[in-house]
Amino acid sequence: MFESFLAYKSGRWLRWAAVLVMVAIVSYGWQDLPVDRNGGTPVGYALGTIAAILMVWLTWLGRRKRNYHSNFGSVLGWTSAHVYLGSALVVIATLHTGFQFGSNVHTLAYVLMLVVCLSGLYGVWVYSRYPYKITGNSKGKMRNALFEDLKEEDRQIGRLSARLDDEDNKVIRGALERTEFGRTYLDQLMAKDRSKVQIPGRGLCDNKDMQGLADHLVAQLQASQSPARSEALQGILSRLGQRALILGRIREDVRLVAILKVWLFVHVPVAFAALAALAAHIFSVFVYW
Repeated sequence: MFESFLAYKSGRWLRWAAVLVMVAIVSYGWQDLPVDRNGGTPVGYALGTIAAILMVWLTWLGRRKRNYHSNFGSVLGWTSAHVYLGSALVVIATLHTGFQFGSNVHTLAYVLMLVVCLSGLYGVWVYSRYPYKITGNSKGKMRNALFEDLKEEDRQIGRLSARLDDEDNKVIRGALERTEFGRTYLDQLMAKDRSKVQIPGRGLCDNKDMQGLADHLVAQLQASQSPARSEALQGILSRLGQRALILGRIREDVRLVAILKVWLFVHVPVAFAALAALAAHIFSVFVYW
């Protein structure tokens, strides 16, 4: 996906964006003005108009992606144009300002536009790397398949724990039920493991990577006098190792997918804020100037 939308039609939108930037730079540089360059000159107005049109059009990508029956260009082409023309917007809008900034709505609109564009570039970088990381982490398996592997390990652990006494069985099953994959979005981003295990005499203990339960079972194994019990405990410990590996892959998958999406929490709302600031900017220019 990353390669295809950036190289769409042999870089058609890259070429258009480059031409647009070059025309903007040449026009800006060739101005012969008695005053400093600013957004109120003929070239400044032209650049501002182009920048405003681009901002509105770029925001329309979200709507186009959901219009499955539209014949107005492919989503792939729109995405390619979104990336390259969005990058060109940074240059055009900057030239429109004439590098004159202050504590006003005009600078606010510019700053919000920069945040949108930079977060979008970060999104492109994320999508260039993380899909491959997700595939590598999951070994080509979908998350549902990883959960099926986890369920199978739980079934095997449950079968072995049934051979132990009720107290040990309760500890093991309780640990499986208290497995956490990230209660909050921040936990998911950090792949935080807040799993717990209820151990007799110690209460609720940390069970990160199943280590708390494993330590308890090792102590039980060392004190065991029954060959059958020892065999069951060894089998459970072996399964816990496999379970911890699967859990690690699931948490990493959750983390990587969360990273793929986190930039949108900045990009989308700030895009609408930038449009509102743009409207205020245009209104103030034509009403008060």
